Amino acid sequence: MPFGSKTQLSKRLGKFRLTLESSKTKLVEFGRYAQRRASKRGRKRPETIYFFGFRLYCTRNQTGNFRVGLRTEKSRLRRALLHLQDLMRRMRHLPIREQVDHLNQVLRGHYALIDPPCGVPSSSASCSKR
Repeated sequence: MPFGSKTQLSKRLGKFRLTLESSKTKLVEFGRYAQRRASKRGRKRPETIYFFGFRLYCTRNQTGNFRVGLRTEKSRLRRALLHLQDLMRRMRHLPIREQVDHLNQVLRGHYALIDPPCGVPSSSASCSKR
């Protein structure tokens, strides 16, 4: 059920004894028809949403169907890369096998979080290959 206003959303959440913080809540037009509606309002594309360190946006797959695009926020990615660089610097003295094992463990955790190939920012892989 799409929500047209904050009051509708508040009413729905009230059924579960949840409330909205009005200063932190913003309704964004998002979904299959958001592109069409945004162009009617004079915008090039629909708004993007920043949520839990990811940027969500409306896009289309190779066949032209709607798809939610997912990218890591630039600041989070930069922070993660700096952390990885620091980690590699600290374990430089360890044997290669241990370095590989540890880096693989860190990367597996990262990939589990972002669900590649869709969420990998620099990846040109398509989600339709799943």
